[in-house]
Amino acid sequence: MSETPEILLHSLAGKPAPPELGPALRAIRELAPALTAKFHEVLGATLEMLPEDQVDNRIVRLCRKLDVDPEKAAPAIKSARWLLRNAASNDVSPDELTQDLRALAGADTPVCDLVVPVYEKALPSIRLEIVQGALRAHGNVLTGLEWRIDTIGASNLGANLKFPVALLTLHYQDRQQPGSFTVQLTSDMVAQLRDLCDQLLQS
Repeated sequence: MSETPEILLHSLAGKPAPPELGPALRAIRELAPALTAKFHEVLGATLEMLPEDQVDNRIVRLCRKLDVDPEKAAPAIKSARWLLRNAASNDVSPDELTQDLRALAGADTPVCDLVVPVYEKALPSIRLEIVQGALRAHGNVLTGLEWRIDTIGASNLGANLKFPVALLTLHYQDRQQPGSFTVQLTSDMVAQLRDLCDQLLQS
Protein backbone atom coordinates (compact mmCIF):
# COMPACT_ATOMS: atom_id res chain seq x y z
CA MET A 1 0.00 0.00 0.00
CA SER A 2 1.43 3.37 -1.00
CA GLU A 3 1.70 6.07 1.64
CA THR A 4 -0.27 9.29 1.33
CA PRO A 5 2.15 11.93 0.02
CA GLU A 6 3.00 14.74 2.40
CA ILE A 7 1.45 18.12 1.71
CA LEU A 8 4.18 20.75 1.76
CA LEU A 9 2.88 24.19 2.66
CA HIS A 10 4.00 27.72 1.82
CA SER A 11 2.58 28.68 5.22
CA LEU A 12 5.08 26.39 6.96
CA ALA A 13 8.07 27.46 4.85
CA GLY A 14 7.89 24.30 2.75
CA LYS A 15 7.47 21.91 5.64
CA PRO A 16 4.75 19.21 5.63
CA ALA A 17 1.33 19.84 7.08
CA PRO A 18 0.41 18.06 10.32
CA PRO A 19 -1.89 15.12 9.47
CA GLU A 20 -4.78 16.52 11.47
CA LEU A 21 -4.75 19.94 9.77
CA GLY A 22 -6.54 18.96 6.54
CA PRO A 23 -9.50 17.20 8.23
CA ALA A 24 -9.89 20.09 10.69
CA LEU A 25 -10.01 22.64 7.87
CA ARG A 26 -12.40 20.54 5.79
CA ALA A 27 -14.69 20.52 8.82
CA ILE A 28 -15.26 24.25 8.25
CA ARG A 29 -17.73 23.19 5.53
CA GLU A 30 -19.79 21.39 8.18
CA LEU A 31 -20.13 24.35 10.53
CA ALA A 32 -23.57 25.62 11.44
CA PRO A 33 -24.92 28.24 9.00
CA ALA A 34 -24.97 30.86 11.75
CA LEU A 35 -21.23 30.43 12.28
CA THR A 36 -20.42 30.17 8.58
CA ALA A 37 -22.11 33.52 8.00
CA LYS A 38 -20.04 35.11 10.76
CA PHE A 39 -16.89 33.04 10.25
CA HIS A 40 -14.77 36.01 9.19
CA GLU A 41 -15.69 37.83 12.40
CA VAL A 42 -15.09 34.83 14.66
CA LEU A 43 -11.76 33.89 13.08
CA GLY A 44 -10.60 37.50 12.92
CA ALA A 45 -11.33 37.94 16.62
CA THR A 46 -8.97 35.07 17.53
CA LEU A 47 -5.92 35.99 15.44
CA GLU A 48 -4.03 38.18 17.89
CA MET A 49 -1.25 36.67 19.98
CA LEU A 50 -2.97 35.22 23.04
CA PRO A 51 -2.34 32.41 25.54
CA GLU A 52 -4.09 29.18 24.56
CA ASP A 53 -6.65 29.39 27.36
CA GLN A 54 -7.66 32.91 26.30
CA VAL A 55 -8.11 31.74 22.71
CA ASP A 56 -10.34 28.91 23.94
CA ASN A 57 -12.40 31.26 26.12
CA ARG A 58 -12.86 33.73 23.29
CA ILE A 59 -14.02 31.00 20.90
CA VAL A 60 -16.50 29.71 23.47
CA ARG A 61 -17.96 33.19 24.00
CA LEU A 62 -18.28 33.88 20.28
CA CYS A 63 -19.88 30.50 19.56
CA ARG A 64 -22.39 30.84 22.38
CA LYS A 65 -23.28 34.27 21.09
CA LEU A 66 -24.19 32.62 17.78
CA ASP A 67 -25.86 29.65 19.49
CA VAL A 68 -23.25 27.26 18.06
CA ASP A 69 -21.73 24.27 19.88
CA PRO A 70 -18.16 25.37 20.77
CA GLU A 71 -16.87 21.79 20.97
CA LYS A 72 -17.79 21.18 17.33
CA ALA A 73 -16.63 24.56 16.03
CA ALA A 74 -13.42 25.08 18.04
CA PRO A 75 -11.14 22.60 16.18
CA ALA A 76 -11.92 24.17 12.80
CA ILE A 77 -11.48 27.72 14.09
CA LYS A 78 -8.23 26.94 15.92
CA SER A 79 -6.80 25.11 12.91
CA ALA A 80 -7.54 28.07 10.64
CA ARG A 81 -6.05 30.41 13.25
CA TRP A 82 -2.89 28.29 13.49
CA LEU A 83 -2.46 28.20 9.71
CA LEU A 84 -3.02 31.94 9.28
CA ARG A 85 -0.58 32.92 12.01
CA ASN A 86 2.07 30.65 10.50
CA ALA A 87 1.35 32.08 7.05
CA ALA A 88 1.80 35.61 8.39
CA SER A 89 5.01 34.63 10.17
CA ASN A 90 6.43 33.32 6.89
CA ASP A 91 5.18 36.32 4.87
CA VAL A 92 2.96 34.15 2.67
CA SER A 93 0.88 35.89 0.00
CA PRO A 94 -2.90 35.40 -0.22
CA ASP A 95 -2.38 33.42 -3.45
CA GLU A 96 0.08 31.08 -1.71
CA LEU A 97 -2.31 30.65 1.20
CA THR A 98 -5.04 29.78 -1.29
CA GLN A 99 -2.79 27.09 -2.75
CA ASP A 100 -2.21 25.68 0.74
CA LEU A 101 -5.91 25.63 1.55
CA ARG A 102 -6.79 23.92 -1.72
CA ALA A 103 -4.13 21.28 -1.09
CA LEU A 104 -5.45 20.71 2.43
CA ALA A 105 -9.21 21.04 1.98
CA GLY A 106 -9.76 20.32 -1.72
CA ALA A 107 -9.92 22.48 -4.81
CA ASP A 108 -13.71 22.74 -4.89
CA THR A 109 -14.29 24.08 -1.43
CA PRO A 110 -15.75 27.21 0.18
CA VAL A 111 -12.96 27.15 2.77
CA CYS A 112 -10.78 29.51 0.72
CA ASP A 113 -13.61 32.02 0.40
CA LEU A 114 -14.09 31.98 4.17
CA VAL A 115 -10.45 32.08 5.25
CA VAL A 116 -8.40 34.05 2.71
CA PRO A 117 -10.28 37.39 3.08
CA VAL A 118 -9.73 37.20 6.84
CA TYR A 119 -6.02 36.71 6.23
CA GLU A 120 -5.79 39.63 3.81
CA LYS A 121 -7.43 41.94 6.34
CA ALA A 122 -5.46 40.73 9.37
CA LEU A 123 -2.03 40.35 7.75
CA PRO A 124 -0.73 43.91 8.39
CA SER A 125 -1.66 43.81 12.08
CA ILE A 126 -0.20 40.32 12.60
CA ARG A 127 3.04 41.35 10.89
CA LEU A 128 3.24 44.46 13.09
CA GLU A 129 2.67 42.29 16.15
CA ILE A 130 5.52 40.03 15.04
CA VAL A 131 7.83 43.04 14.59
CA GLN A 132 6.93 44.37 18.04
CA GLY A 133 7.60 40.97 19.56
CA ALA A 134 10.99 40.83 17.85
CA LEU A 135 11.82 44.28 19.22
CA ARG A 136 10.74 43.43 22.78
CA ALA A 137 12.88 40.30 22.70
CA HIS A 138 16.00 42.48 22.60
CA GLY A 139 15.11 45.47 24.77
CA ASN A 140 12.55 48.10 25.68
CA VAL A 141 10.25 49.44 22.95
CA LEU A 142 8.87 52.97 23.00
CA THR A 143 5.07 52.81 22.86
CA GLY A 144 4.01 56.40 23.50
CA LEU A 145 4.92 59.76 24.91
CA GLU A 146 3.40 62.73 26.71
CA TRP A 147 4.72 66.22 27.30
CA ARG A 148 4.03 69.55 28.93
CA ILE A 149 5.79 72.89 29.37
CA ASP A 150 6.44 74.21 32.88
CA THR A 151 8.18 77.28 34.21
CA ILE A 152 10.58 77.09 37.13
CA GLY A 153 9.75 80.05 39.31
CA ALA A 154 12.16 79.52 42.17
CA SER A 155 14.02 76.85 44.15
CA ASN A 156 16.32 76.61 47.13
CA LEU A 157 19.11 77.36 44.67
CA GLY A 158 17.76 80.66 43.42
CA ALA A 159 14.82 83.07 43.25
CA ASN A 160 12.84 84.62 40.38
CA LEU A 161 14.18 82.14 37.82
CA LYS A 162 11.28 82.21 35.33
CA PHE A 163 12.90 79.44 33.28
CA PRO A 164 10.81 77.32 30.86
CA VAL A 165 11.37 73.57 30.90
CA ALA A 166 9.76 70.75 28.94
CA LEU A 167 8.70 67.56 30.69
CA LEU A 168 8.72 64.50 28.45
CA THR A 169 7.32 61.18 29.69
CA LEU A 170 8.28 58.13 27.65
CA HIS A 171 6.14 55.00 27.85
CA TYR A 172 7.77 51.70 26.94
CA GLN A 173 7.12 47.97 26.89
CA ASP A 174 9.67 45.41 27.99
CA ARG A 175 9.43 41.63 27.90
CA GLN A 176 7.23 41.48 30.99
CA GLN A 177 5.29 44.69 31.53
CA PRO A 178 4.95 48.33 30.51
CA GLY A 179 6.85 51.13 32.20
CA SER A 180 7.57 54.84 31.89
CA PHE A 181 10.02 57.52 32.92
CA THR A 182 10.08 61.31 32.74
CA VAL A 183 12.92 63.60 31.74
CA GLN A 184 13.20 67.41 31.89
CA LEU A 185 14.51 69.22 28.83
CA THR A 186 15.85 72.71 28.44
CA SER A 187 15.27 74.52 25.16
CA ASP A 188 18.69 73.57 23.80
CA MET A 189 18.00 69.88 24.49
CA VAL A 190 14.61 70.18 22.76
CA ALA A 191 16.43 71.60 19.74
CA GLN A 192 18.90 68.70 19.79
CA LEU A 193 16.02 66.23 20.04
CA ARG A 194 14.32 67.88 17.04
CA ASP A 195 17.52 67.66 15.00
CA LEU A 196 17.93 64.00 15.95
CA CYS A 197 14.35 63.20 14.90
CA ASP A 198 14.90 64.95 11.55
CA GLN A 199 18.09 62.95 11.00
CA LEU A 200 16.43 59.64 11.91
CA LEU A 201 13.48 60.27 9.59
CA GLN A 202 15.84 61.04 6.71
CA SER A 203 17.97 57.93 7.19
